[in-house]
Amino acid sequence: MELYEEDEILSVDSSLSIGSFHYVANVLFTDEPQQVYEYINDDGKIVQAFPNPEPEDSSSYQHLEKQE
Repeated sequence: MELYEEDEILSVDSSLSIGSFHYVANVLFTDEPQQVYEYINDDGKIVQAFPNPEPEDSSSYQHLEKQE
């Protein structure tokens, strides 16, 4: 997971994802306020779960993290 400065984050909230029954952290970044990024706990590691675009569409997202 990448580390961000406080002023880069517009908001963070959490919810229970109905589809996967995971708690997710929904993050909005100040430079991309229209796009929600979801993070989940995967065996003790925080990973980005959404968005998960096709490779050809990934350049339109500013905060995609590489999946391991």
